[in-house]
Amino acid sequence: MIAAALSFEQARDIAGGKFGAVDAPCPLCGPDRRSPTNRRRKTLRLWCTDPAFISYHCARCGEQGFRVMLNKTLSALRSADLIGFDRDWVWLT
Repeated sequence: MIAAALSFEQARDIAGGKFGAVDAPCPLCGPDRRSPTNRRRKTLRLWCTDPAFISYHCARCGEQGFRVMLNKTLSALRSADLIGFDRDWVWLT
């Protein structure tokens, strides 16, 4: 069974702090493979173009998306109910 999507911290750790394209074993579908070779197969590609933004796609399970490191200021404003945000939008409340 495939777990939830990657968090920003997981994606950053997998990319190892490198910029550009990085290939790695997919932590979402790799552990379900029977063969140790297939568990380690590098099917997940991560693109890190900015320290706060990582996009990814797995050629095996099709998981794809992007993750953004939220600024502490944004998180503080959200906890004070001054702004709201979801995957696509940021708005004032």
